Amino acid sequence: MEMYNMIEFNQNNALDIHWGWGNESPELVNPVDFDAEKIVLLAKKIGSKGFLINAKHHGGFCMWPTKTTDYNISKSPWKDGKGDWVGEWAKACRQHGPKLGLYLSPWDRNAACFGTPEYLKMYKEQLTELCTNYGELFTLWFDGAPGAGGSGYYGGANEYRGGFIEYYDWDNIYAIVRELQPNAVIFNDPGPDIRWVGNEDGYAGRYKKTCWATLFPEGNWNMRPRPNSDGERIKMLNEGQRHGKYWIPAECDFSLKRRFAYHTTDSLTTKSPQKLFDIYLASVGLGQGFDMCLPLTPKGVMEWRDVKSLEGFAELMNKTFSKNFIKGARLVPSNVRGNITRHYGTAKLTDNDRYSYWATDDTVTNASLMIELPKKQVFNLIKVRENIKLGQRIDSMKVDAWVDGGWKEIAEATSIGACRIIRLENDLNTDRIRLRFFAPVALAVSEVSLFKEPDNLEAPKIYRKKDGMVSIRTDRPVISIRYTTDGTEPSFTSNEYKEPFLFDKQGVVRAAVFTSDKKSGEITSVIFDQCKKNWKIISPVKSGVDNMIDDNVESYFHTYDAGNKKEFVPDEVIVDMGTTIPVSEIIYTPRQDMYRNVDGVIENYEIYLSEDGLKWEMASKGVFQNIRQTLVPQEIKLNKVYRSRYLKFVVNGVLEKNFISVAEIGVRTVD
Repeated sequence: MEMYNMIEFNQNNALDIHWGWGNESPELVNPVDFDAEKIVLLAKKIGSKGFLINAKHHGGFCMWPTKTTDYNISKSPWKDGKGDWVGEWAKACRQHGPKLGLYLSPWDRNAACFGTPEYLKMYKEQLTELCTNYGELFTLWFDGAPGAGGSGYYGGANEYRGGFIEYYDWDNIYAIVRELQPNAVIFNDPGPDIRWVGNEDGYAGRYKKTCWATLFPEGNWNMRPRPNSDGERIKMLNEGQRHGKYWIPAECDFSLKRRFAYHTTDSLTTKSPQKLFDIYLASVGLGQGFDMCLPLTPKGVMEWRDVKSLEGFAELMNKTFSKNFIKGARLVPSNVRGNITRHYGTAKLTDNDRYSYWATDDTVTNASLMIELPKKQVFNLIKVRENIKLGQRIDSMKVDAWVDGGWKEIAEATSIGACRIIRLENDLNTDRIRLRFFAPVALAVSEVSLFKEPDNLEAPKIYRKKDGMVSIRTDRPVISIRYTTDGTEPSFTSNEYKEPFLFDKQGVVRAAVFTSDKKSGEITSVIFDQCKKNWKIISPVKSGVDNMIDDNVESYFHTYDAGNKKEFVPDEVIVDMGTTIPVSEIIYTPRQDMYRNVDGVIENYEIYLSEDGLKWEMASKGVFQNIRQTLVPQEIKLNKVYRSRYLKFVVNGVLEKNFISVAEIGVRTVD
């Protein structure tokens, strides 16, 4: 598939929440302007080959007229209760070519019977309906959330229920799929057919730029989900394992905006075409799946910024891959299997057939391919595929350029597999390159291509220090950076950035690079909370506490004590904000370090506010939903405005370990 899209739509889209509790009214589901065909046609422009539709999320609301529960779309006002959300997508996909996949959450926070055999029977009936009523499916997605257990409405019980890992009857659930949809691949955490990539940012091989399709080199695996929260496990999911026993490629799921469900506060977080291209290279370019969620408004449509970004991405993809510079090149291999060029020669590398291939003799496991172009060309992308029907055979490869009469190594890569796109650090202007391959067995390479990215302008990076001074940077020199502080898009007449400037209030700073002919690059938008220049931490008293209020998400504070072997006990952070302000929202940013480490990440919290630091009023209490998978700033919207100088953040539970960790604590105010 390589590229497909996800749609997550239910009451959450109207409530600005990520997960439903299970008691949200069906009246909230009324996508009056929804047009599946329009969205499918737009996605096809970027090369999307399928849609993964969320038929039921954790809140338990079924987006099709199921016979298993009254908590379904027939009870909504949409189309006078006659609508079928899943059916609309199935029809549009059949009509225009993309394949259809469905997501069915095992966790159901609505069902009173959840946790009993009765629910498992109902769940299998739901799965059977979906597998029989909507045609052929390319995938079925299940979900391990929320791990061992979670709270929910559960028919009015409003309680915590646990034992999830051993509860689900996965053997028989999978058997239903195998029988009714034999060509569908099954997603869970991980497998049995495809796996989660370990983040919801879209990046495979995030730190080592490698991602193998195989997992589990040792031990037994019963095809059931496994806990996936510790750093080493996330690393395994993200990179795979070279000598893994099971073929379970990764699906790189992410959202076009900051979060999967629609939130009004995410309007300025739409990813740019260039960012989408970077994710493409970090997913498809490492042989894994690109699965982008398209958030829809409560009316069932995409915001104009999202449409504009996808159209720009489609244009960027077309400009990049429409011309393959290897056309007409002379390809000189160091070896051809049995010297049978008709079957195994280098012509197979350019015939657009993923399963024909250049092969070497069994005894030749290291080989080279020299590429002589008809004339000098400028390119920066090298695409290589293996015939994965024969496995992921190559350990590594190196790229050499002909420079000043000799070969010079300029790049290397591992984990080729279904696709590997090497992005060179700089554009290469040459008529000759050499690829060297290293493997434990004979090679079976099905494609080699050369492409050039258009001259896209770099998206600048925006930073603010605790004192309110904002700086804007790029990795490479540029002609001009223009910025705005009123939320508007930067133009050539906007303020030109020359040095750090003061922005000691909440609001948004947007910036873009411009050329001398007024052409603009990608826009970066950063939403800043209340400035913290007069803030200080009262408690705890420990080295590093200022990391929580330094406006730098890359630093963080933790209370880890190597000598403390006890269970987690509630803890708290108290902040003096310097002056009394009208607080309407609290923001907690979890740690952002390598491999999505969730040790100490806050899950259960209470928020207290005070004017004098003596008399406290509880402003909020809750759980950060899906924070384990989505380590983005968590916004706690208060039910009223609190005039406060002091903030107390009580931590009642963390995801892992026995300490707390915080990248940033912030607030937003009202005028």
